[in-house]
Amino acid sequence: MQAVRQAIRHYEAAGYAVEDVGAYRPYDLEAVRGDEVRRVEVKGSQGHVQKVILTRNEVTNANEFDRTDLVVVAEIQWERHLDGTITTESGLMNVYPDWKPSPENLMPLSYEYFLD
Repeated sequence: MQAVRQAIRHYEAAGYAVEDVGAYRPYDLEAVRGDEVRRVEVKGSQGHVQKVILTRNEVTNANEFDRTDLVVVAEIQWERHLDGTITTESGLMNVYPDWKPSPENLMPLSYEYFLD
């Protein structure tokens, strides 16, 4: 959630109206500025990030929609309090505009097998 909040602030600061659509779309945010619509895939981690896990739908969306950005937020600091709540601090954010997953950088992690 911290990564999504950070990405929303980034796009709003650039003049976009941002909607969190991750619950029902194959990407996390939709950012609109005038006639421009950007789809944004957000990934976050507590540590250093060298790779991210993508679903088939995330890859398909990025390949089919020209204005898809990948936002990666790394080194997110967090703390769990005695009452069970968790607080987070901003991490290091990288934005990859107009991102297209290159086939040579995709590694299959699992396969679906249909039984006869």
